[in-house]
Amino acid sequence: MSVCVNKKFYFEAAYSPAIAHLNPSLIPLATRITNFIKAIVFFIPNHLIEPLIRLCVLPTSHLFFKIAVWMYKRKTAIDLHHFDTKQEPTLKYYNYTSQPFEILTPDKVKLQGHLLKHPQHNASNARTMILFHGNGDFYQSSTAYWLRELLAQDTKIPYNFVLFNPRGIGNSSWGTPNENTLRIDAESAYQLVKEQLKVAEDRIDLYGHSLGGAQAANLKALHPKTGGRLFLDRTFSSLDTMVSHVFKKAHSRIRNIACSLVKRYGWEMDNVKTLASIQDDVHILSHKHDSVILTKCSLSQAILDGKIQRHEAATTPFYCHEWSHLCSENPHMAPLIKNLYTPGASLQEDPIFKIFQKKAVLRKAA
Repeated sequence: MSVCVNKKFYFEAAYSPAIAHLNPSLIPLATRITNFIKAIVFFIPNHLIEPLIRLCVLPTSHLFFKIAVWMYKRKTAIDLHHFDTKQEPTLKYYNYTSQPFEILTPDKVKLQGHLLKHPQHNASNARTMILFHGNGDFYQSSTAYWLRELLAQDTKIPYNFVLFNPRGIGNSSWGTPNENTLRIDAESAYQLVKEQLKVAEDRIDLYGHSLGGAQAANLKALHPKTGGRLFLDRTFSSLDTMVSHVFKKAHSRIRNIACSLVKRYGWEMDNVKTLASIQDDVHILSHKHDSVILTKCSLSQAILDGKIQRHEAATTPFYCHEWSHLCSENPHMAPLIKNLYTPGASLQEDPIFKIFQKKAVLRKAA
């Protein structure tokens, strides 16, 4: 089956009101001078500690990871940064078209990505979903294949997908990302969908997996009541809880120092605080056998523990979904999710039908 790939298009984002506070030109002169002096004084510690923290939080942006990918490519001749349109399920089975794009962010960083367009992408009920991958991935190699295929099978609502790599990752421009730069990158992708693709805000949905869930939540907090939906898949309550778990056997003082250093170098990512400002529908998926985001560190557990209060203007509660009965009740879905969890994990419930409230026509495994 032939795959349609259209010509690359370009978009230049701007400092919208949502991220105006991140515009360096608006920082007071006194603050800029203070920051410059601090950068000189702490030059050596900064260049030792920051890369180490980034290696732990966002390894795909680190030089070591890039070298490993380059060596892997030399050994196998497989380019992990190449988007394989021949294997992409939406293109292979559902007549989607693919169009690469490049975004120039407000701070002049180039982001690379792909737009996957439904055959009826201009339909009045069509929706567009921006997908954010986890901290050890590229959009070319992951970003919810199973979800894209399930939504592509829906016969009532056409779904388009926007996938991209933030700065410093994959084939996007080199950089040293932190939480604020990821906000800029996410907002730039949102502007692309809203301004260039002309999608109404109430038809822009966000999906994030793991660290990508924090990126999606941060972006949604910039647009808290537009009508678009937020889907967070196996993400954490905050980086604080993750760091505390990693250092759980260390002395409390060491644990506190580790947490403060992560924040000091721009990685707070507190989903508990972020979700409190969001008024639109929020769906949270978790799995009790998740070996990376443990239950006690998960966002869903924070909600169950009452650590997050829904915004007073919100008309719906947080929707929490536990993966169970997925394979047993819907065996045709098994091939789509077989690599999601460690061997032996219990997959018993299908949250997709609850989340999207659809009756997907599931393609049987060959």
